[in-house]
Amino acid sequence: MSTSLAKPNMATLNSKSALTRWTVAILAVIIALTIYVQIALLGGFIPPLVLILGLPAAIVAILILVTRWRWAPLLATTYGIFLLASSNRSIRYDVSHPEAYVPYTVTLLVTTLALLVIVSGAGAAIQNYRPPAASELRDARSRLPRWFQMVSSGLAGLFLGALIIGAVPRSTAGVTVSPQTLAALPTLAGDHIRFAPTEIRAQAGSLVALRLENHDSAGHTFNIDELNVHVTMPPGQPALALFQAGPPGTYTFYCDVPGHREAGMVGTLIVTP
Repeated sequence: MSTSLAKPNMATLNSKSALTRWTVAILAVIIALTIYVQIALLGGFIPPLVLILGLPAAIVAILILVTRWRWAPLLATTYGIFLLASSNRSIRYDVSHPEAYVPYTVTLLVTTLALLVIVSGAGAAIQNYRPPAASELRDARSRLPRWFQMVSSGLAGLFLGALIIGAVPRSTAGVTVSPQTLAALPTLAGDHIRFAPTEIRAQAGSLVALRLENHDSAGHTFNIDELNVHVTMPPGQPALALFQAGPPGTYTFYCDVPGHREAGMVGTLIVTP
C-alpha cells in the first residue's frame, strides 16, 4: 500500500507574492509621478529628476518582475533609502515651505512612497526567504500581511494630516502695497527655473522695488545675500521685493530652492554710481 504525498504547487511557489506586487506598484506610481512633475509642473525634461527619481525606480521594478532572485525586493528598499538620502535637502526645504502648496504636496507624496517601498521591499524579501507551510502557501502569498496594512494606513494618515496642515492659510509678514501699486512696478519673473530678466540695474543708495512673478508651479525665492534680501515667490501670486541698493558693484541674485540655482536660476544686479 503506497501513500501519495501532496506537493506544493510550483507555479504558486514561483509566483510573485502580494507584497512583491505591491512593491512594484509603488515603484510604478513613483515613475508616473516623475513624468507628471516634469510635464505638468516643470514644463520640461529635468535630467537630475529622472536620474534620481524615475530611472532607478524603472530598473528596480523590471528586475523584480523578470528575475527569480528571492532578494530582488531588497533592491526596492535600497532605492527608497537612496531616494530619501539624495533628496534630503529638497525634502526639508519643501516641507518647511507649505505656502508653495503644490511642491509641498508632491514632496510629501514622494516621501510617503519612499517609506512605503522601503518597508514593502524588506517585507517581501523576508517573506521570500521565510516561506509559509505548503498548506498555507497560496493564501499567505496572495494577501498583504496585516502588519503592512497597518503601516500603510498609518503613513496614509500622516500624509493626509500633513496636507490639511499645509492648507491652513498663513499670514505674510513684511511690507505690503496695494495691488494697483504692485502692478505698476518693474517685473522680475521666474519661469521654467529661470529669472527673466537676468540683469537688473539700479543707482547706489536708491530704493529698489520689484514685482516678483512666479509663472511656475514650483515655489521660488529671490535672494541677494550682500543686501540681506530674501523674498519668497509663491506660485500664482505676485510678491514684493523692496530693498536699498548697496555701493556700486555687481551683485548676484538667485533662487535658493534646492537645485534651482544649480539649474541656472541666477541673475545679476548692477549698481551704478
